Amino acid sequence: MASDPNGHFADYVTSVFQYLSWKPIGRTLAWNYLTTNWDYFLQERFTERDTEMYYIISYISEGFSTFEELEKLQVFVADVTKDLSLRYFISYAFQRAIERTVNNIERASVYVPVMEKWLNDQGY
Repeated sequence: MASDPNGHFADYVTSVFQYLSWKPIGRTLAWNYLTTNWDYFLQERFTERDTEMYYIISYISEGFSTFEELEKLQVFVADVTKDLSLRYFISYAFQRAIERTVNNIERASVYVPVMEKWLNDQGY
């Protein structure tokens, strides 16, 4: 849909990514679609609308909370660093995504054991 050559649904691309990213399976699908079609999004779809790319990256990465997701994010950013040299807002979105993912991992490492203990104490 996002790469429809006729421009159908073009105004809804950001919303589609947002809705997909609400669930883990959708987040994975959105991330894979964005990274697979990166050149299209960066060079054709959002040539002058870095704000939309910022939001797409933010929506997708908001729920990242594993080391695997952090590594995928870091590897991708390292691969596209040259593409981002003049696109500060997009670069900033990736920087924030990495920081948020690290924070999510740290938060999970603190709270998951507490929640597991509480559930076990409740008989679950």
